[in-house]
Amino acid sequence: MKEEKILSGHCRSEGITIYLIGTKREFIHLSFSRHRHEEAIKRLTLSGLNVVRRQTFAGFCLEFDEYIKGQRRTFSVQSGSLFSGRATPFQQRLWQLIKSIPYGETRTYGELAEKLGNPSAARSVGQACAANPLVLLVPCNRVVGSNNIGGFSGGVEIKRKLLAIEQGGKCSTAIQISNSFFVNK
Repeated sequence: MKEEKILSGHCRSEGITIYLIGTKREFIHLSFSRHRHEEAIKRLTLSGLNVVRRQTFAGFCLEFDEYIKGQRRTFSVQSGSLFSGRATPFQQRLWQLIKSIPYGETRTYGELAEKLGNPSAARSVGQACAANPLVLLVPCNRVVGSNNIGGFSGGVEIKRKLLAIEQGGKCSTAIQISNSFFVNK
């Protein structure tokens, strides 16, 4: 059986770029960070896989554009990350929990730690979010600090924009996070 090609590309909408790695059937890595994207390609190449660059993912790019413009809430693509197969059981449980956070809502690192049965693991939740190989499909942008926006692998400015989009506003609106408001400048 012939090995399936690994494809790499990117989409851009409203000044936001997402970098993609996948096959014709599913995504294995999505990132708002070009550096993280290049690191993922390097790991795949070192493991013996051939990554074909500069590919177009027209279907996903259309959905991404609709999402960024506030016209889409979910994505129809499949995710089967080679990288998530290397995840710890804690990360896998957390990522499943994050997938259940509704569009436009947030949860704190502490709330998720508590739901996982370890209330003192808020920092571990943050670290697992940072290791998430499938941003948007596992929407870690919806996970925030109890009194601040928290971090994000794609950068805090991208996180602010995504939260504003999901809350029906423009990137310059106030963002409601749990019981607090943060002004997005």
